[in-house]
Order: sequence, then C-alpha cells, then structure tokens
Amino acid sequence: MKSKYLHTHHPVKAKWISGNSQGWKAMCEARSDTGNHISWKISRGEIDFWFENWSSLGPLYLLQPDIEGNILIKLNTVYNNSVWNWNSIQGDLSEDVKNKITSLGVSLDNNVDDTAIWRESNNSLFTFHSAWNIIRNKRSSNIATGKKWNCAIPFKMCFLTWRVVYNRLSTDDQVAKLGINIKPGCYCFVNNSLETADHLFYKGNLAKNIWQSIANSLGVRLIQNSLKLLLLNWWNTHTNNPIASFIIQAIPPIICWEIWKTRCANKFKKVNPSPYRTNVNILFTLLQIMRRKFGKTNIGETWRSLSNIFYANIHQHISNPVK
Repeated sequence: MKSKYLHTHHPVKAKWISGNSQGWKAMCEARSDTGNHISWKISRGEIDFWFENWSSLGPLYLLQPDIEGNILIKLNTVYNNSVWNWNSIQGDLSEDVKNKITSLGVSLDNNVDDTAIWRESNNSLFTFHSAWNIIRNKRSSNIATGKKWNCAIPFKMCFLTWRVVYNRLSTDDQVAKLGINIKPGCYCFVNNSLETADHLFYKGNLAKNIWQSIANSLGVRLIQNSLKLLLLNWWNTHTNNPIASFIIQAIPPIICWEIWKTRCANKFKKVNPSPYRTNVNILFTLLQIMRRKFGKTNIGETWRSLSNIFYANIHQHISNPVK
C-alpha cells in the first residue's frame, strides 16, 4: 500500500483519487479524525520534521502553508549534533516558532527508536476500540436504549423490543407501505384500521390488560400516553434490591415477545387470543430466566411471591473463591 499510494508523499498529505481502493479511501477519511490523537516521543529523530506531531506546536507544516507536500526531511537532519540547522529545511519558519522549538530541549538517543504515543489510551498504545470511539457517530443515549439489552434475557426478546421501540416490525401498516393490500383489523376485534405497533403493544385490549395486570401485581404506576413513555416510566421504577431491578428490566421484553407470539398465532394459525394464557406464559418465562440468573434463590411461583421479593430489603453479596 505504501509503494502503491504514497510514493514520495508523507501519509498526512496523501489523498484518495478516483480509481483507488475503497480501503484506502476509508483510511484517508479516518486520518483527519485520528491524526490529532497521535504524538511522538523522540529518540533517534527518524520521524518527519514537517508532518509528524513531535512538538507541542502540532505538525509544523500547518504553520507553513507554502511548504510543498513532497518535501520529506527527518528531524535528525534538521537537529544534528545538538544544533538546529534551519538552512536544511524548505520554507522559512518565523523566529517565534524557532524559539519555541529551541526551548523544547530536544535530545536524541541513537540507541532507542522513536515511539508513537496514542493519546486516547492510558498506556499510550493504539487500540481499535479507542479509535472507533473517535470516528463513530454516537447516538445520544437514554435509559430506554440501555435497558432493552441484558445478557440474562434471551436475545430474541431484547431484539424484538428494540424493533418495537423503533417501529421495525412487519405490522400491517408497515407492510402496506410496500404497496401490499392488507385488510384492516386487529385480533382484538375493536380497531378497524390497519394494525400498528402502538396499538398492538400498548393501546389494544390485550396489551392494556397485560400491562395493567402485571403493574397492579407489582405496584408499578403506568403512564400510557405512548409506548416509549410507558417503557421509560417502567424502567425508571425505583426498586429496593437487585432482584427487583432485574424483574423491572426483564418484564417489558417478555411482554413484547408474548404479545407478538399471540398476534402471530392468531394471524397465521387462527388461535384466539387469551389474556390469561399470555399472562401465564409471561410469568413462566420470567421465572425460568430468574432461576438461571439467581440460582437457588427462593422466588416462588406466582406474581404475589414476586411482589414480596420486589419490596424486600435484599442485599447483593459478591464472593470470589480463593485458590
């Protein structure tokens, strides 16, 4: 890649042109974001005088706009035998810049290589993780974003909840957007318009029944202005112990999963929806997940027993076996 794209150019000045590889294009685009996070610890002085960030002034070519991009000269050529040879460089640095460089107290050591320092890590070593955090476009985080995901909850449920929140499900209104004729209606037999995620998961009769029933069992106050507000309010519920915190986090993905199963069973197998059956399935799934998560903890078999745990003062103890 060096012989193909750089030739006599320094990587800082090399450009992508039409016909070059997409990999080289991506590197050139990332360079502007990551280059300022690299500096150098000088030893041999084999680094480039103009284009590397070896001084506290940053890359010096930025201070000399008229310098030609092909001029490559090493630091140990300009600074040799403890003397700055300003006549060896192309272009004329201002006296102020020269004085600042001189005051850096540069000393060369021919027995040690120059070391690149990656400023975004504690040990000064480059990591792809830290570089990715620089170039990525992070979406603003909120409580609902993080609460949807938990490794103890089956991924299919967490992923479905994500699709519900961002309206990425194949509900009838979404399918109709593709130009496919859909007969209006919902399995709750009340809504005569196209099925939507909002109606399916919190406005419909089954959804309202399920959310209200479980909320009443656990003493959680519901806000049903919208599905997102309902989830945000649910996940913001104050809890007294780590088991209750897990229950609060786990219930919405399980509810969404069971409602979606009920909807699909009705749509494709003509199975009539049953709030009781859905509620039992939610409880059964939650108990299974909690037994895997908390082991031998006595959590009972009913919503009442979960409600007792919900308000109990339980402290979490972490022990590590010593070998």
